[in-house]
Amino acid sequence: MSALKSSGAWVVLAIAGVAAIGGAAIFYLQNFDHYRPVAGLTEIEIGGAPFAVSDYDGLDHEGWPLRLRGCFMLADPAAAMAAGQRVEGAEPFSAPDWFECWDAARIDADLKAGRAQAVIAETSGSGEFAQQRIVVIYADGRGYQWRRLVNPR
Repeated sequence: MSALKSSGAWVVLAIAGVAAIGGAAIFYLQNFDHYRPVAGLTEIEIGGAPFAVSDYDGLDHEGWPLRLRGCFMLADPAAAMAAGQRVEGAEPFSAPDWFECWDAARIDADLKAGRAQAVIAETSGSGEFAQQRIVVIYADGRGYQWRRLVNPR
């Protein structure tokens, strides 16, 4: 008998192969499959009012709304900021590395330093499934949005 058959090395190789395939599948599903690119939006709603945007680049997922991420330029940032309810302590979620316009650490640092302001653009759902769409607005018109749970456990 060969050393490979008698030592059980083939079992180890089979387990390692299945683990590698499973790991690659999980990586793909978490970083690519669950996101749907969204481009070309010309307006977003904040506080029930439409606001013109340009250069919209976003991600969304129909089955899991908390995966929304969006980057854009607002035509009238002052009016958009006034239309939403200001919120303190908004923390942006991360996004896949390949989504280049989104930098959660920079957005968070700018919020904490007062270089940007977060507003609640809308609240939807009810109970434990209630969500808020948060929009971060910079004075120069840059904007970012994501959804968060209202009452996370």
